[in-house]
Amino acid sequence: MEEFGTESSHGKLADSVAFNYNHYVSLFGERRSGDGLVSHEGVEGDDEGEGNEDTGNDGDYIEDEEEEDTDEEEEEEDTDEEDSEESDDEEEQEEDSEESDDEEEQEEEQEEEQEEDTDEEDSEESEKFSEDNDDRQNKAHKRALERARKRRVEQEITEWIADLAPHIKNFHGVSATVPQVDKLPLVIKPKPWQEAALAKVFYTAKSVLKTILIGDPMGLGKTLVAMMAVVSAAMSGASRFSVVVVPPSVLKQWHEEFNRFFTPGTVKVMILSNPKTTATELSRYDVILVSYPFLMTQYRKKLRYLEQVARCNKTGRGALPKRPWLNLFSEEFQQTPEIKCPYIVLDEATAVKNPESTTHKAALALRMMADTCLMLTGSPIDNRWTDAFGLGQFLEGCPIKTTDDMELVFAVKKGKGKIGPPDGIQMLRFVQFLRAWIVRRPQDTIQLPGLYQEDCQFRLSSHEAGMSNMYFQKYFNAMVVARKNAKKKGGALCKDGPLPWGHLAKSTQYSYHSQLTLIMHIVTKTMSRDFKETVTEALFSPGEIKEWSLWRERLQAEESWRSARVDTIISKFNKLRDLDPSISLMIVAEQVHFLDIIETAFHHMYDPVNTLRYDGRQAPDRRSSILKEFEKGGKVLLITRATGGVGLNITTANTIFLCGAWWKQEWEDQAIGRAYRMGQSQSVSAYRFYAWNGDLEQHIRQKRDDKNKHNKAVVKAVTMADGEIPDIYTYSRLKRRGH
Repeated sequence: MEEFGTESSHGKLADSVAFNYNHYVSLFGERRSGDGLVSHEGVEGDDEGEGNEDTGNDGDYIEDEEEEDTDEEEEEEDTDEEDSEESDDEEEQEEDSEESDDEEEQEEEQEEEQEEDTDEEDSEESEKFSEDNDDRQNKAHKRALERARKRRVEQEITEWIADLAPHIKNFHGVSATVPQVDKLPLVIKPKPWQEAALAKVFYTAKSVLKTILIGDPMGLGKTLVAMMAVVSAAMSGASRFSVVVVPPSVLKQWHEEFNRFFTPGTVKVMILSNPKTTATELSRYDVILVSYPFLMTQYRKKLRYLEQVARCNKTGRGALPKRPWLNLFSEEFQQTPEIKCPYIVLDEATAVKNPESTTHKAALALRMMADTCLMLTGSPIDNRWTDAFGLGQFLEGCPIKTTDDMELVFAVKKGKGKIGPPDGIQMLRFVQFLRAWIVRRPQDTIQLPGLYQEDCQFRLSSHEAGMSNMYFQKYFNAMVVARKNAKKKGGALCKDGPLPWGHLAKSTQYSYHSQLTLIMHIVTKTMSRDFKETVTEALFSPGEIKEWSLWRERLQAEESWRSARVDTIISKFNKLRDLDPSISLMIVAEQVHFLDIIETAFHHMYDPVNTLRYDGRQAPDRRSSILKEFEKGGKVLLITRATGGVGLNITTANTIFLCGAWWKQEWEDQAIGRAYRMGQSQSVSAYRFYAWNGDLEQHIRQKRDDKNKHNKAVVKAVTMADGEIPDIYTYSRLKRRGH
């Protein structure tokens, strides 16, 4: 074991957010990354070299300029000699013939004018060369300063990571025994690994980082750990409530589990959904449950108000706007910043990974009102390794302020501005950074029945394959052009105009069912960037509902619900049901309209099967009753990935159909984890359906596997059993050679 680094003092988060507009800009505006082009191979930015390459080039430029100046001086001397010879000739001509005086005077005047023009041109050229030289020197100086700044930032962050060594040792080595558990009004007995996780939460509340992410695989009971933490704070006499932020689909489930896990009446839990709930009323509760969309709405109201106030103050015209009705961001809480919420819990924390999203900014503003942040997710690295930047912003005292900092310290430079994922020394740094705040135990921590997985390949019809592959090729070609244009302009990929997502959508629709092309435009009109869970699935206007109803009727006519994918899914179900009549199936798809088609297909089987639906069209109150109905003996549950892919416990299901290829391996794991989790008493089978002659799905699977290869290595490095102390690296091991 190498010697540990020494722990240094670190900056604290702001005690509160004053929520004036200028402070907001200073707080969040600096978190933007540079305008690098994100390509398949990495991030492409400026083509500046590193090390001594720039210095060498600048030296060559200066030497060339000096040689040009010497040539100019020689040309000027030659011109003076020629002028002197011409004057002698003119004097001799004056003595021989006085009649030519006028002509020679005119010639002299012309020569003098030419000499003056030549002098002016020489002066302008000299000034231009001097300016160019100064400009090159200034640029070289700026590049040198920037390189020095980057080296300094890299060194400071690397030293900070090395100084986390004592914290990491204590964080992972903390005793798994938690005496406080016996004092909690629990009606169940926590599992040993849940109690061990709670011990780490309590340690984190007293640590330098004040933030922990529990990234256990699906099914190990992360929810109960968070509940025990916030209830313990309430039982200890906390001066303010804790806040738990969750996806809308599990809001009611969280509330029900508080009532199920703890003695009724001992914990006061409130679901905050009314924007007119007062801060005084919130203060009567121990725990406030709120959805991400509601939190965003409150945050946007606050920002709009601050912008209006700033505009009035700047112009001096108009009356100040009326303060909006806010609750979590109430002025009452801002007046007492020293009183903090004991915990902010972020369930399915990947929702806040994007630092540019309103979801992230709203959650970060709320985090500053809390003492400790507890994040929950089964996918610590959800998509790319850089996702850790957004989550890392919730750490107290973290010096990694921008994505540029993140790439500077952890990314592998590939030349020409391109970067790759961490490797070598960068990987050691990255893993040590993550180990300081991520807890992830192995899947075999809990003993579950067997899990069988199978890929079900099928062949698209010639029409389906032809149309899907054509639109995919259009998408692919357009993306190549977009990347080239973005690279030429030195900007981000989507900065100069819309990307060809329409071609990608059409390719997907034809791959699943051609009928989707007739209805999916409704989804396009209603998409939301920040939180798509219900927006993409709900039908809003009476016109949309009527159009959808007519579309459903057409599906049932002449078996137009059939497609290669639908036929394969139905056929697989029939075979499995013949083998096991008690099959309990969960079908997961990304598009709610494809589930409409699947539902129609099940109803038109020779032995019709009733299906249950769990998607954004069902109100949250109705969803819990749907799950209870499925638990009583439902055969088939149709569920969308966005609505049901996170947070649900559906251990009644023993078979899972994933209807197509998905971009992230984590999405598949989460969907399977709804059934394959603690409480499952049966073996679980998962089937993935994809077309072997579909270019789009082959592309998706390839991209998914490429990303998952590195993500898997990172997740493996941070996965440890309770009590296991990870390797800890000192600064001498983490620093770059030559530093």
